[in-house]
Amino acid sequence: MLKHRVMAALVFVPLLLWATYSGGFFLHGLCALICVLMYWEYQRMANVSHGVVARVVGYVLVLAAYASRSGLITIPLVNDGIWAVIGLAVLSVVLVGSIDIATAARRAETMLLGIFYCAGLLPYYAQLRHMDQGLYAAGMVLLCVWLSDTAAYFAGRAFGRHRLCPQVSPGKTIEGALAGLCASVAVGGIFVAAGWVLPGKTWVIGALLGLMVGVAGIVGDLCESLLKRSYGVKDSSQLIPGHGGFLDRFDSLIFAAPVAYYGILFLA
Repeated sequence: MLKHRVMAALVFVPLLLWATYSGGFFLHGLCALICVLMYWEYQRMANVSHGVVARVVGYVLVLAAYASRSGLITIPLVNDGIWAVIGLAVLSVVLVGSIDIATAARRAETMLLGIFYCAGLLPYYAQLRHMDQGLYAAGMVLLCVWLSDTAAYFAGRAFGRHRLCPQVSPGKTIEGALAGLCASVAVGGIFVAAGWVLPGKTWVIGALLGLMVGVAGIVGDLCESLLKRSYGVKDSSQLIPGHGGFLDRFDSLIFAAPVAYYGILFLA
């Protein structure tokens, strides 16, 4: 298991870092692919049977949501109305294909939540990368998420005594979460103090940004754990050997990215 985890990390971490460094088409392509794979995992976890037309429309809407939220589409009317279009499309497809009336509402709910959760949040990572000093901002978010997760894991194992949210994720502790937040605060403070993000601001502003990102990452982790428990699965899939699925790996980042994006805009 450890060998698989290491091998998968050696493939996916450099790929994400390279795409982040390159930006543009490469980052958008990778993020859009991840959104599609997460949507597939989500529908698989929910175990809801969609017709062929609904499945195809679902993936098309995932790509449309990504294109709109990531900045690929710059037409204000389209961006403002994308979620109304998605909602109408999902309801129309489910209504037309409602062979089983009893499950129609659940299928519509699953599609709508799946599209928003899997394609409405990660695009902000691409937005973050393409803003001023975006490479540093994206790097800061990745470090906040990764170091927070690592600090929480080791501190939780060494000092964890009080469960953070036992019904949702029994393994997470308050002590681990606090250690993770300290790591995220430190990363944010260092990046801003060095002038890499929010130049001209003090390290206190950076610490606040790091705290916001750290809290968002923890909430994202807990939300994905809640969904898995609700659907009765251990991992979102086995697409990444030793790590589970893409939702398992990106659960924190998809919450941290929009918080970082709007946090930087607000604190600038």
